[in-house]
Amino acid sequence: MSSEVIAYAVDRKKIKEIYACKDKNFISDFMSEFCDEIEELAEDFDVSPSDFESRLDLIVNAKPYGEDDNVWIYNSLYEMFCQKYGELIEHEEFMCYLEDAIGDTPRTAFLQIPADKDFEGADYYSIAYEDLEMLREIFLTKPSYANEDYYMDEVNNIFDFAKENKKDLVFFAY
Repeated sequence: MSSEVIAYAVDRKKIKEIYACKDKNFISDFMSEFCDEIEELAEDFDVSPSDFESRLDLIVNAKPYGEDDNVWIYNSLYEMFCQKYGELIEHEEFMCYLEDAIGDTPRTAFLQIPADKDFEGADYYSIAYEDLEMLREIFLTKPSYANEDYYMDEVNNIFDFAKENKKDLVFFAY
């Protein structure tokens, strides 16, 4: 169950290019750019900022992920990628339960990251620009509260924003 849904209009191509780019400068620049957020998350979850950097290194250099007790860090990095190459779509209200619209759809990302089925943190769903209308229809018809005006307005505003700006969408549900 989700209590907060965040939507980003993103440039999918730029996010995809992170994977296997093998750019050491990207790693250091990214760690500097998101230093405050990484430090806050590291403190909240009792890990080190270097844990973020090591996982970012795995993504950038397309190294095998292996077993990991902190898969949630990849989720956090993915949201930071969306912040870097996208724009937060402001909305008054959206869905209390993203799962009502998406159902059992697995988490999707625009680059290869491991998903932790047991982690109770963010769920994320990425929608390519060319799939916006198909997914809009699901969002507008599937949930039991889809006929509520506020809900329909928010869904349409979010999808219209992405469509008008020729962007892909990524939802994070917390």
